[in-house]
Amino acid sequence: MPVKIACFVDSSNFLQRLTVILLTIILFAIAPNARSTSFTIVNGQFVTSQQILSSNETGTINSGGDLTTSVTAISASGEKILRC
Repeated sequence: MPVKIACFVDSSNFLQRLTVILLTIILFAIAPNARSTSFTIVNGQFVTSQQILSSNETGTINSGGDLTTSVTAISASGEKILRC
């Protein structure tokens, strides 16, 4: 006598989990300023997001570049920080 095996997948639970995973990936991809790194703002470039610097990183705003935010424009922590 053959045995039938039914495989049921809760598609709504799967879709919810998939949605959460995809949103998490998207948030990490579009939020690069959450990580600190050296930066350069060049002539004609207008930046409106906060820039974050840690030890031994450099932030440069060339003549004609602009960094304007609604919060502190440059957040710096660590060693060897030059504040101008």
